[in-house]
This record gives sequence, C-alpha cells and structure tokens, in this order.
Amino acid sequence: MSELSKGCEQLANKVRFVTEIIEGKLIIQNRKKNVIIRTLKERGYKDVTSSNEDNSSETANDVEGFGYLLNMSIWHLTWEKV
Repeated sequence: MSELSKGCEQLANKVRFVTEIIEGKLIIQNRKKNVIIRTLKERGYKDVTSSNEDNSSETANDVEGFGYLLNMSIWHLTWEKV
C-alpha cells in the first residue's frame, strides 16, 4: 500500500473514531488499554504497525499501532475538528 493510501486510510479512521466518540458509539473513557485495543480491532480500525491480520492478542505494539488515534489531543474530539 502506498504512503498516500496509508495516510488517507488513517485520516478516514480518525474521522470515524472522533465521530463515534462524539455520538457515544465508542467509549474509551474509564476502560483498560487492552479492552480499548480489542474494541478498536473489532470495529475494524487499522493498526498501523501490524503487517499481518492476526487480531488474536493484544500487545504493547498494539498500543503503538493505534497511537495515531489514541494520542490525539482532546481538542480533536469536537464536531468542529471533524
């Protein structure tokens, strides 16, 4: 996958992530990291560090792989930013 395609996919995931949080469809507050990672995988969010499709276990690398979503500033979780 080209860098441009990867960037486009990440941006689409960011928009969907923020929208789902705002609409109450995705809850990340007061949850353990492994539960959040599992939920993101189940909902089809892309892990940017994963080269395979094995979603069976949560590791420290998984947290890094979803960092593009989970490390966003709280200001990104507003309708204006979407």
